[in-house]
Amino acid sequence: MIDEVTGLLMNLADRYPDRLLFQILRHDQSRLQAYGVSHSLHTSAVCSLTARRMGWDETRRRSLMNAALTMNISPLLNFEWGNTPDPRSG
Repeated sequence: MIDEVTGLLMNLADRYPDRLLFQILRHDQSRLQAYGVSHSLHTSAVCSLTARRMGWDETRRRSLMNAALTMNISPLLNFEWGNTPDPRSG
C-alpha cells in the first residue's frame, strides 16, 4: 500500500510540481482529522520534488518518500487503536 501511495505522489510530483506545492501550501488542516496523515503526505511529496531536483535515481527517491510516509506511523496507529480495546487485555 505504501508503494502505491509513493508511486502516485511521485507521478504527481513529476507531472504537476507547481500544483502539488500549491495544494500543500493551501491545505486546510481543519478538513482532516489526523494531522499525521497530511503531514506525512506533504513531506513525502516535498521529498519527491527535492530528490528529483538533486538528480536521485528512482530507487533512492522511493526510499526517501517511503521513509517520509511512515515517519508518523506510531502516532497514527495509536490514534486509530485508541478507539478499540487492547487485544492483549483479555
